Amino acid sequence: MKKQLIILAATMAVLLAVTGTASAQVTKIVTGGSTGLQILGSALAAQYGKDTKGKVRVTVSGGGSGAGQTGAANGTFQIGNSSSDKSSSTPAGLTFTPITKEPFAIVVNPANPIKGLTGAQVKQIFLGQVTNWKDLGWAQGGAIKCFSRVATSGTRQSFQKLFLGSISTPVSNSCPALASNALDRSAVANSKSGIAFVTYAYTVGSGGATVKTLPIDGVTPTLQNVVSNKYRYWNCQYLVTKGEPAGDVKTYIDWVRGSKGAAVIKTYAVPFSGTYDQCVS
Repeated sequence: MKKQLIILAATMAVLLAVTGTASAQVTKIVTGGSTGLQILGSALAAQYGKDTKGKVRVTVSGGGSGAGQTGAANGTFQIGNSSSDKSSSTPAGLTFTPITKEPFAIVVNPANPIKGLTGAQVKQIFLGQVTNWKDLGWAQGGAIKCFSRVATSGTRQSFQKLFLGSISTPVSNSCPALASNALDRSAVANSKSGIAFVTYAYTVGSGGATVKTLPIDGVTPTLQNVVSNKYRYWNCQYLVTKGEPAGDVKTYIDWVRGSKGAAVIKTYAVPFSGTYDQCVS
């Protein structure tokens, strides 16, 4: 009898251990790409982890929209984050699911007295046609220090489409190409004569306070001004998958595009649950 009790106790201990292991298993969803989406992506991941009581862990890394699209295609990422639309270099077989309308902002150093620019002036600066702040009304500003992004950046491609007229129109080589929105913002914060383009998410919070966001054509890049169609320099941001989303990935994307995801998104962008065609039409 004693031996049977010992065996029974041992069996129950094993079952409890197995059950505990199973309940402790965490589903992992690997995402990465756009640095323009990185702040928002991290906030969404954190909230989803809470909502699933830690049963699902979404990881977020940067690297640029190009890396996000390529990573989704080759399996490095289950979800690639992209701040740009499909292009001729986009790998085949990818599905772009839009989640936001994101304003693209022009930022300068807080010491810059310029109160705003026109879209045409922004274009001239980043094409290298206007190179001194005195030509824009700041007599003591000196040479303009423009900062850009690497060629695979979705932020850069969207900027080229929105401000330069085409993603094939190159930014001037006089503008150093940096690896992330955060680096562009930091460069401007540390350069009195600096100017750069970033996604709206990098203009809010304590980090956003390190730079000054300029109105363009007399309109400030706010979420409300995007909703009201007053600010026209915006682009959709996407969660990119190989084929149609399925399983845990689809569940997460549906959550992002639902009311709980929108509650997180609205701090950084305009929530959008429409179609890809609605983004690019």
